Amino acid sequence: MKILASARAISLLGLVLCALPAAAATPPVITEFTTGLGAGSDPTGIVSGPDGNIWFTDGGTCSICAAVGWSTTAGVITEIPLTFHNYSFPDGIARGPTGDPNLWFADWGVTPAIGHIALTNSNALSEVSTGLIANARPESIVAGSDGNMWFADAGGAIGKFTGTSTITEYAQANGLPTGSEPTGIATGSDGNLWFTDQGATPAIGKAALVGHVIASHFITVFGTANGLNAGSAPLKITAGPDGNLWFTDQGSPTAIGRISTSGVITEFTVAGLPVDITTGPDGNLWFTDERGGTANAAAIGRITPTGTITLFSPGLTSGNTVRSITTGPDGNLWFTDQGCGSCTPSVPPAIGRMTIPTDVLNISLAGNGTGEVTSPLTGVPAGSGVACGNGNTACSVSFTDGTSITLTATAAAGSTFLGWEGLGAEAGGCAGTAPCTVPLAGNVDSLVTATFASTVTSLSLSVTSTGSGTVTSSPSGIACGATCMANFNSGTVVTLTATPAAGFTFAGWSGAGCVGVEACVLTLNAATTVSASFVADSKSDITLVSAVLPSSRSVQVGATATVFGTMINASTDTAGTTCTVQPETGIPASFSFQTASATTNALTGTPNTPVTIAPGAAQSFILALTPSALIAPTEVSFSFACANATQATSNIGLNTLLLSASTTPTPDVVALSATATNDGIVDIPSPTGAGAFVVATINLGAASQITASANIGTANLPVAISICETVPATGTCMAPPAASVTTNIATNATPTFAIFVQGSGTVPFQPAANRVFVQFEDPTNAIRGLTSVAVRTQ
Repeated sequence: MKILASARAISLLGLVLCALPAAAATPPVITEFTTGLGAGSDPTGIVSGPDGNIWFTDGGTCSICAAVGWSTTAGVITEIPLTFHNYSFPDGIARGPTGDPNLWFADWGVTPAIGHIALTNSNALSEVSTGLIANARPESIVAGSDGNMWFADAGGAIGKFTGTSTITEYAQANGLPTGSEPTGIATGSDGNLWFTDQGATPAIGKAALVGHVIASHFITVFGTANGLNAGSAPLKITAGPDGNLWFTDQGSPTAIGRISTSGVITEFTVAGLPVDITTGPDGNLWFTDERGGTANAAAIGRITPTGTITLFSPGLTSGNTVRSITTGPDGNLWFTDQGCGSCTPSVPPAIGRMTIPTDVLNISLAGNGTGEVTSPLTGVPAGSGVACGNGNTACSVSFTDGTSITLTATAAAGSTFLGWEGLGAEAGGCAGTAPCTVPLAGNVDSLVTATFASTVTSLSLSVTSTGSGTVTSSPSGIACGATCMANFNSGTVVTLTATPAAGFTFAGWSGAGCVGVEACVLTLNAATTVSASFVADSKSDITLVSAVLPSSRSVQVGATATVFGTMINASTDTAGTTCTVQPETGIPASFSFQTASATTNALTGTPNTPVTIAPGAAQSFILALTPSALIAPTEVSFSFACANATQATSNIGLNTLLLSASTTPTPDVVALSATATNDGIVDIPSPTGAGAFVVATINLGAASQITASANIGTANLPVAISICETVPATGTCMAPPAASVTTNIATNATPTFAIFVQGSGTVPFQPAANRVFVQFEDPTNAIRGLTSVAVRTQ
């Protein structure tokens, strides 16, 4: 079914349309595939593989029938026998963590194990049992947010599989209640593990992987006090499209449950026996149901995020035993069916496919105005509904057949919505300016258009400039040298960018409130004039040197990292003119600089404004970088330059910044070093002598275990270095100096360290190259603090 776009403008008098009967929704189609399954087949778990196939586990019904297998999206099935042990029973199967293109499965057979399918090695199989608890029964498995595989062990534990051979299990000592039987497991939207527990005290559990060091008690359970039904028997669980976790409950009453990441449980009764659950391609939750309600026939069920349940069983009977379910790479639902060998007639095991009919909604926007057409769909995940506009005037979105779409038109500033135009059964009510409801069902064409008219007037923006350079605008319109003008709609936000010609430096803006050398951003509410000043470069004998303190910062995305920058004009007779600081390393972060007092560090002047530095003088700056995306630890270099001087040489550890940004709090160790002579140089009194210096720190970020160490970077120096943490009041080492020291640093804690440099040869005085670096690493080996001093043989 499709809704066709129309380009005709709507009549201002409105359009009277006749409402035609709505078409009926098309039911899903179920197809089962049996060819390729081995004798005694008993398919259980299922997952969409990274190779574009649908992978499943097969427990078999005899001592040597167990297997793993895959089906193409066309239903061609291949199986690989599982021959490690007799009476294996592979069950849950999952894709590996990020970066692992393989598959993992849980085997609760006579010899329980965690299995691995190496898709990158001709689908080679392997299993590991060492580390499992006594009476282990691993049933479900999932990739955790920490990069490990985690599994639910119905023998009474939550297990972790690290690397390729290490299994660790967590039970009562870690918060799991006595008599627990974890069966299903999933990774939630909060990054933690969530599991179902059918044990003595049924519950939904959480194993905290985010913001928690796995130690004594990291498992929390939620039961009847949190909304779980009395007599509950939760079985399988999955992460929902709404940020909640959803689970099947085979207790009394049978139900589909929902739990928020804060632990609030809501259950929705279903007339059947739900088994497994997954997020479907349509933004709903889909589950397998062994009994399918009053007909006592198997079914595939759908529940919307608001709790509306529908069961579908076209072609399924009471002999079908549907088990696990997943969304395939083809956008269909795939499930395992264990069949019924004792039924008359017998029902063979199968791999099933359920095709969910979809309809395509096409929308177009017309008129000389701008606006947006949206659909606030109940139960559809964010980003899945209609959002047509903002430059996109023709949209096509697919929805599940039978969905009712309510289209709402919102005019942008400076525009007005004139109304809808629509024809046909589905769009029959699309007239006027009220929201238009379109039931997507059947195969009846319709015509839908939203028309917007502009109500704004245009305003002029004029740009003048001195010197040589160009100014351009976004939105486009300005692209000029000496003088130019363009018209923009009232209220338009215009960004002007200045680019100096060769031999010139951009000295700054004036007019419309724009200052400094960064882009000029203004909102046009009246005719406006802006001036740009370019000055000719006149290189002199000035030598510029610079420094940055501290040498590293680690902040969250959106937070601002500030450091001190200093630029020194080493000339004895020439002032540096139009002096600025800019980052030279490309990173996703905004930047600004502002002069500061050398004695108080207080801000002076205005942001991003060039300054003049007198002969022999130094200028302090506050440099601010605000990351807009993740940044791995990156050495950021800066251009400290004046219009009449070559920029200062960049030296790592002297005037660079090791910057990182993350989405979660990290340690941010600000480290400052001090030498005996307070000149940033550690002196070794003879070729075989020893020198020392100290480092003071403060952790402005999250508390963490930190490993401090010292090195000589890329230089090849005849020195040996050791480090110790010191007692701040006395400066004495807390332990003998070693190659590194590991300590826990709380937020705002201020530990101190001593570094010892033992010579075994002469170190020439080359402060830019010959340096000792002290770095502070977190448990992920990311550097979260850095400082350095020069080293020489005195």
